[in-house]
Amino acid sequence: MDTVKKERDEYLAGWQRAKADLLNYKKETVEKTRVLKEMIKIEQVLECLPILDDLEMATSQLTAKQKKDSVIKGFLQISERFKKMLKAQGIEEVKTVGKKFDPALHEAIGEVKGEKSGVIIEEMQKGYIRDGVLIRAAKVKVGK
Repeated sequence: MDTVKKERDEYLAGWQRAKADLLNYKKETVEKTRVLKEMIKIEQVLECLPILDDLEMATSQLTAKQKKDSVIKGFLQISERFKKMLKAQGIEEVKTVGKKFDPALHEAIGEVKGEKSGVIIEEMQKGYIRDGVLIRAAKVKVGK
């Protein structure tokens, strides 16, 4: 009788461990899938950011008269839609000009002599963060 109870308890304990292992495996799989989906989203955004960079570069070169052209207005709307989409995804621009240089957020690609040391003078390429995590560092020129 004791042998049967002992055997039963061993089987029960083994089954309980196997069930706990399965539940842990399921939780890990769900979490890994979530992280993978987030990484894919970020990768897709990174692939699209150069398009937004180009639109912003072109926009910065327009005169007030050119901005009134209907075709140009269409491109400006595309740029604004893109920015709204990024914001909806929780993606924000990294603040740069006038801010103190932070190597965790900014990449210095040049120095400007005669300016306040350690302060960002010019932004060459926008940087982006999502939920406090850097997606792309801002490329900047820093005062020296």
